Amino acid sequence: MSAAKVMTIRITQIENEKRQTTILRVEGKLHPAEAEIVEQAFENIHQRNGQTIEIDLKAISFISDDSAAVLRRIEKRGAVLTGLDFFIRQVIETHE
Repeated sequence: MSAAKVMTIRITQIENEKRQTTILRVEGKLHPAEAEIVEQAFENIHQRNGQTIEIDLKAISFISDDSAAVLRRIEKRGAVLTGLDFFIRQVIETHE
């Protein structure tokens, strides 16, 4: 019997019509598999509409180096990363 993988994040999609922004609020630990899910959510929304997509990361308790690279890739495609503490911002910016 194989053990099921437990997801370590929660993603909540919030539509802010006043600002014409979609917010993806990400909570928990961001491992590479979870970062790929965030990227997929970003891509799905990005393809559907031309709104700004904000990824709120203030409730992230852990981010791996590989996950930081995925976030940097998403940011370069137009996502606005918010709620980052100084350390996490530095880790993401190392992936130019």
